[in-house]
Amino acid sequence: MKPILLLLLVMPLLGQSSSDSAASQAPTKQSAQSAFLQHLAEVKQRREQRLEESKARIEKMRATIEKMKAEAAKIKDESAKSVALNNISLWEMSLDSMQKNMDTNREMLQKRGEMMMHRQKQPRINQEKRNEPK
Repeated sequence: MKPILLLLLVMPLLGQSSSDSAASQAPTKQSAQSAFLQHLAEVKQRREQRLEESKARIEKMRATIEKMKAEAAKIKDESAKSVALNNISLWEMSLDSMQKNMDTNREMLQKRGEMMMHRQKQPRINQEKRNEPK
């Protein structure tokens, strides 16, 4: 008899906890989505920072190459001058490749940002369509 009484006392509590759980899932889903969006913003900020650092390094390297060109122009020995100019040419090709990669990354970030903005607007548009009177 006691187990039945205990079961009758516990049953309403079990039903209450499941309804509480369902009610608490909506805020949890919203907070998870908010945390995800915060994470995306932080990742974007770190990428932008790395791109800016890369840009500064490339500019510094280009300035160094200009100094190398000025020094190479002073070289009297044609063989040594040719070697120096070939070296400078290789550095310029490397920098051009780095610049191209950086520009491509920046474009991809911008496109991704536009895509994310579009996705964030899309649920609102779909929700509005569902709420429109038919």
